[in-house]
Amino acid sequence: TTVYSETTPEIQKQNQVFPIDLLIAGQDISTNILIRSSSIEKSNHNHWLLPLDKVAQALNLQVIPVNEQQLELRSPAHIIRIPTQDLTLDPQLGLVVSLAKLEDLLAINSEVDGDNETINLTPQWLALRTETLASQSLTPTPQLTPEIDVIALNSQNTILGRAFGGEWYIRTYQPDLFNPTSLYVHDIKYSHQSNAADYLLGIQPQSWLGQNRGNFLGFTTIQRWGFTPLASPEEELSLLQRLRANQVGRDITGKTTPGTMVKLLKPNSSEVIAQTITTATGDYHFDNIPSLPGQVTQYQVAFYNPDNPEPREVKTINIATMSNQLPMGASALLISGGVTQEMALEQGFLGKIEGLQTEIGYRYGLTEDLTFGINLGYNDNIRGIGELLYQPTNFPVQITLAVLNSPDVDGLSLSSHLKLQPASNLIVDFNSDRLTRNIALNWQALPHLNLTVRGNNQESNWSSSFRLAYEREFLATIATLQVNQEQEISWSLTSRLGHFQFNYGDSPTRQQTELSYNLFQQANAGHGYWLFVNYEAYQFLETQNNLTTIGWRYRSTSELDSGGFWEVSCGYGVGTLGSGVILTLARELVPGLRL
Repeated sequence: TTVYSETTPEIQKQNQVFPIDLLIAGQDISTNILIRSSSIEKSNHNHWLLPLDKVAQALNLQVIPVNEQQLELRSPAHIIRIPTQDLTLDPQLGLVVSLAKLEDLLAINSEVDGDNETINLTPQWLALRTETLASQSLTPTPQLTPEIDVIALNSQNTILGRAFGGEWYIRTYQPDLFNPTSLYVHDIKYSHQSNAADYLLGIQPQSWLGQNRGNFLGFTTIQRWGFTPLASPEEELSLLQRLRANQVGRDITGKTTPGTMVKLLKPNSSEVIAQTITTATGDYHFDNIPSLPGQVTQYQVAFYNPDNPEPREVKTINIATMSNQLPMGASALLISGGVTQEMALEQGFLGKIEGLQTEIGYRYGLTEDLTFGINLGYNDNIRGIGELLYQPTNFPVQITLAVLNSPDVDGLSLSSHLKLQPASNLIVDFNSDRLTRNIALNWQALPHLNLTVRGNNQESNWSSSFRLAYEREFLATIATLQVNQEQEISWSLTSRLGHFQFNYGDSPTRQQTELSYNLFQQANAGHGYWLFVNYEAYQFLETQNNLTTIGWRYRSTSELDSGGFWEVSCGYGVGTLGSGVILTLARELVPGLRL
């Protein structure tokens, strides 16, 4: 959201926001999300706006930024790229997408049940599997007989089914359909999930210390005690998700006038979750109140005087819970082992198979606020990490401490991360490891004004940066300033007013100024036709050069599959080295690589 807030329009805040339960393919995944209705009529379902990150998490979609104009969403059956101009930025919900666009862009069917206040999202790849398995269940079959669906898409073939209470699938790739020797396994996997344990056999990503370092062929099991994990589609079992609790019980405490009736309410609702009467000392306590890991869960506490049905005071309570935090007394054990596997056509059907790798991980909720974790693994050498996660209920701070043993470093190395959020519009973030220290402050001073301050220290090198951003639909200005240990100052300014855009950058060796006018699109569209005037000045040792160019530029829209585009410009330049016509043809092959 932080990245794409510069390229997506905002919606009006006066439209209605309300909670609703989310179902996936008819299954209750215990997920409640906030929805904004962009229509005056709440019943106009096609105009409901859903938070993209919540939908992606529920469907186990990978959201990968391609560039400022595109997001890539990866599902078990599709890889889809969405232009950010097709999305909308909600000031409360982040990036949002309508139910109509979910169906058009992502092939996800939706069904709203107004009586039960639920939305059922059914992706086509899940609908196909559900329908097939449902039809097969009408005819009794032996318990051990696998039930199979077959899907063939061009050169990629997927076969999936059920066996022994779990799901299995094989995905192959054959670049040359007429050459049988070009067939190799892209993925092969069997998974069995339950609230108590998961089992995964086949090709899977290496989860060693939480980092994906390619694939391995082997076996993984997760054993859980005292908590229910996040839901994960069986054919795309996410080990990271299954080690996390779907909710963590927290205590809400406080003090007020003795004998006061205190009620715990859902936000902006009269629904009572729990109630109590304060003690003789004015204390009140609500036990085991659900909170969502990785999010801020909001409740309201209402205080009532005796014989008065209206509350004298209502407080909003924000409970922050870390993603990897477990309930007190809950624990999880991960055991994994196998051989490293790389996809390589010349290595045969299963690719390249080599060295052994193993991992054992354990996580335990020591207290309501403190979770402990340890990982030991072998992949060419032995490595280990111990981790403490601290998130108090009544103070807006998150602390992570990790001790790492690595063969690349003598002894143990310590890394830490601290996140402080004293207000909803202010976040202070600090992290450090053996080599670097980083601190960042982000302050949303006004609805359209944001201030970011960053400091970075790496051994003897340090730098500080300041960023001020004011953004509206028609007017936007972003200013940055950076200072390093040599006291060198670099700063830049980007300002947009309608179709006009002004860019200025100044560093110790280079200065550049450009004024451009987009003939057809808004200046921040990222593509179209421009008229521009550009001035550049360079200084290297005792040599100084400058060039002034006036011209025309065209940039195509980004291609969905690669993110690349074409850019053509022509103009006339005058500078210290002469003057003449300048023609430029550029091809962005992939984001960040230009010819």
